[in-house]
Amino acid sequence: MRKSSILGTLKKAKDVEWKRHVDRNAFVKWKRGRYTIDATRATVLAFPTLIEIVAPQTAAVESMTMTAHLNKPLHGLVLKLTPQVLGYLRAVVTEQLETGGCSTITHVRTSMAIVDRVDTGVPNLFWSYGKGKYRAKHNPPEEDGGIKPRPKEFLTKCKMRAVAFIETGDRGISSDDEDSPSPDPSEAEDEDEAEDDRSTA
Repeated sequence: MRKSSILGTLKKAKDVEWKRHVDRNAFVKWKRGRYTIDATRATVLAFPTLIEIVAPQTAAVESMTMTAHLNKPLHGLVLKLTPQVLGYLRAVVTEQLETGGCSTITHVRTSMAIVDRVDTGVPNLFWSYGKGKYRAKHNPPEEDGGIKPRPKEFLTKCKMRAVAFIETGDRGISSDDEDSPSPDPSEAEDEDEAEDDRSTA
């Protein structure tokens, strides 16, 4: 399913329905305060829970209507999985696999030769292929009261400084460094472990 575009297509159809409901209620550029104003929130909560979306027809699979949960675009697609819906999805995925219509986003490391990959061998130390720097992660100790501070990240070209940051949390000062208060899983996909002999330090 990850290599098929059908779920993305169905999510776009659901998002179109969400926008249509928003536009119908005249939320012009969300000037009414998004969901923070009672009137706006009440109107959004009055939206139907379930809607009908039309799955597209393909070369070998007929179009069909599906029942989906109406939610905001930043939320995922939730479908009512009937035998007919499962049969449609299976047929579309099979067709895309057979015709080469599938695509997937692969990490840059996947297309690299093993000798060109970077690997540090140090826990919490990774190599950012996009930025050409080390990405170090520091986990602060628990504070009084059992509060666990959020992890911090540090990008640098110097491996020694990255290792020191992992241990102490001290970034030091350098013009080529970047830091972040906490890791972002979506950004972490653009990075991978690094190899000592590929270091730019």
